[in-house]
Amino acid sequence: AYLPTYQAVRAMRTMGFEVFQVREGYKRAPEGREFAIHQLRMRIPGEPPLRELGDLHPEVLLRNSHDRTSGFSLGAGIYRLACTNGMTVHEQGFHVNLRHVGNRQLDALHAGIAQIKAGLPRVLEIAQSWNRIQL
Repeated sequence: AYLPTYQAVRAMRTMGFEVFQVREGYKRAPEGREFAIHQLRMRIPGEPPLRELGDLHPEVLLRNSHDRTSGFSLGAGIYRLACTNGMTVHEQGFHVNLRHVGNRQLDALHAGIAQIKAGLPRVLEIAQSWNRIQL
């Protein structure tokens, strides 16, 4: 049994995250396209937008595929605005990986989301303190 992405999105919404960007991989074979690897970027609504260079923002990346070419992963981190064109760089973060086998994936997903949500404020605090250091 695999963990469908829609179940992960529902679980993330119950924890206060919303999808703001989706990307999908490309497969040459038409029969595999609907199962291609995909990535969703999520944020907590109400976070101030990145406006000035160096601004920091917590974000969660969800990667999944429904053809078992990759496992399910959640990556949480802090992104810093690096360029005025909107480019961001990953500053600090951690990952939760789940396999596409077994019966307890949804429980593991909820535990991973709770771990991410609990850890993000501390990670943001550390990244902001690093930002204040003058080199």
